[in-house]
Amino acid sequence: MPKPASAALLAALVLSPLQAMAEADWQVTPRIEHSDVVINGRDAQWRSHGVTFERASAPGDAVFATLERHQRDDVSDDSLQLGVYRRFGQWNALAQAQITPDADFLPERTLEVQADRAVASNLRAGLGYRRLDFSHSDIGIWSPQLAYYHGDDEFALAYKIGRNDTLDHDIRIVQLRALKAVGRHRIGVYLARGDYLFDALGLPGGGGSSGWSANLAYAHALNARTTLRVELGRGTEADSFRQDSLAVSLQYRP
Repeated sequence: MPKPASAALLAALVLSPLQAMAEADWQVTPRIEHSDVVINGRDAQWRSHGVTFERASAPGDAVFATLERHQRDDVSDDSLQLGVYRRFGQWNALAQAQITPDADFLPERTLEVQADRAVASNLRAGLGYRRLDFSHSDIGIWSPQLAYYHGDDEFALAYKIGRNDTLDHDIRIVQLRALKAVGRHRIGVYLARGDYLFDALGLPGGGGSSGWSANLAYAHALNARTTLRVELGRGTEADSFRQDSLAVSLQYRP
């Protein structure tokens, strides 16, 4: 299927369930990202733009759909992601899937499931699994996590354990997340370090073993309906891969 036809099909799949949103609590978030990348000494530019629609039916329960176009140099992929959040008593659960027809560099299919439960006051423990099926490799990652919540603030530690079956190497990553809210402002810091880090992020081909990434996010509530978010990131893997990124999104609640 040609890429324009793939994009039209994905758009139809996203827009068709949105007819049910008129009487629901929902939000729409367009997002753009630009990355300067160096791969084995070669400069490249990666871009992406997309939009997410989310519909909440109750606190902790929501469904969402994301349509994105990713471009690397002169090659582009269109992807559709569908997901659901659910709350079951003390349990929270997430399930999401992504498809990319005629994928050139994104995973052809991605499946992710997560569940977490309160284990103490303000403390939750969880486990997730993510499967990425590329045209050239298959990757599976388990992710136990511990998160502490205090008001609107959040601090989490995760350990990702995975395997790239095709390239025959193991993935081991430690990930830290900290979110701090101050009035209408929210700051997030995301740090990760480990072996074959960019396999786990869906960017295989970095070529090295040990890597790290750091991301800083700032969100500002412009008014009761609109929130602006800006993200800066840098990641490297050995001497063969580096990515510097800037992303901007605007969340709107009608």
